[in-house]
Amino acid sequence: MNRRQFLVTTSLTASTIAWGAPFAPEYQPADRFVLSNAGSGRATAYSETNKVVTVNGKTHASWLDTTAEGFRVRIRTLDHSTGTWSEAFTIGEGQDNHGGPSLTVDSKGYLHVAYYAHNGPMRYRRSLRPNDASEWTRYLEVGEALSYPTLVCRADDTLLLTGRNYHKTEPWTCQLFTKGKSGNWDEGRALLQAKETGYAQFMDAMAWSPDHQTLHMSFWFYGGDPGIGKTIGYLQSPDGGATWTRRDGTPVSLPANEDTVDIVHRMAPDATAGLRGSRLAVAPDGTPHVLWSDYAPRPQAAWLSHPTPDGTWKAVKLNTFLPAAFQDWGLLTPGGVTFNDQGECFVALTLFKPEEPADQATASRPAQDMALFRSQGGAAKFSCEILPFNEATQNRWLPNLEVQTGFNTVAEGPGLIFTEGERGDGLDDVLNNKVHWLRM
Repeated sequence: MNRRQFLVTTSLTASTIAWGAPFAPEYQPADRFVLSNAGSGRATAYSETNKVVTVNGKTHASWLDTTAEGFRVRIRTLDHSTGTWSEAFTIGEGQDNHGGPSLTVDSKGYLHVAYYAHNGPMRYRRSLRPNDASEWTRYLEVGEALSYPTLVCRADDTLLLTGRNYHKTEPWTCQLFTKGKSGNWDEGRALLQAKETGYAQFMDAMAWSPDHQTLHMSFWFYGGDPGIGKTIGYLQSPDGGATWTRRDGTPVSLPANEDTVDIVHRMAPDATAGLRGSRLAVAPDGTPHVLWSDYAPRPQAAWLSHPTPDGTWKAVKLNTFLPAAFQDWGLLTPGGVTFNDQGECFVALTLFKPEEPADQATASRPAQDMALFRSQGGAAKFSCEILPFNEATQNRWLPNLEVQTGFNTVAEGPGLIFTEGERGDGLDDVLNNKVHWLRM
């Protein structure tokens, strides 16, 4: 897969599996590193949000720690010239375990981050110096009742920020905010809207085409009683977030809903087990690829979908590329997908034992292992590596892969961060999870 030895390697023709061996001792900090031993139960959640940026010989990785004083957003920097990591710097507080960061970088190398909120004002900061994560400006507040930030930087250095917006009496929305190079954040507008009142989820993800003009967005419509995800959707903006269309260029009135967007996949109305969205990434030819999973029938499956010339979406089932010994295991999001400049596609997902129940709560139960996929160009055929760190019954999940969200460059072997440890029982649990860095 990537010039290094992992625990399990398979390809379309592989017939042998090496299982249970420890990591190869030649791994260096630039390839594998423990960023923290104080990670929260959702230290590297949420996968739709970019938390890693690489620019001008440095890689910055951010996550959410817990301390006795509360939640803290941390960041460390890998210097590629020396292969060493900086100390961990604190960007700011998190409201609870939902308060993790979204990170991007502008044309001058300044880092930008949004973080903190769970149904409250989002906090935004910028690094004081280009390509330096050690000091940050005072925070600005954005919005009023937001969660789950997704932050990207336009070609003219305008920032775009989305977040789910809680409403007491109206359907919940996904809000879009903008900020010019020298201005303040605007008041925002509703980009997506649930069709009914009550709890809703969107988990939108954004990424740029290689021309840094077309912005792609995928999302997950989740809601109802009981809550279930039934629609994976997509929109694009040809002008960096000003206007939005379907894939064929049809304009979409805002706020869009699950009847007006492109449908990547939709469950039947009477389905009892639903879908879960995740990340999207854009290939060098400008084609978006949307990662998602379903919960029934067993084994639970993960899919990578892309649009075709006839307007439909083709789905590649990633379970197909699992080693033979894991063909009856569930493969689910949260997960990550990205492309490097060479056109290779990378996917990181979590594996679940066959006996795990096939419902949406599975995503909250301990993941047994992680599955890492790499294509040999394009996104149709993959090799796969199973990556258990040890035999202990710990979660190894919440993968986050670097995606093109600003002026960052996805390396030939992109950076992956993920959480190892327990989930916790509530929003405020103080935990000591490990946060791992790995170069795929």
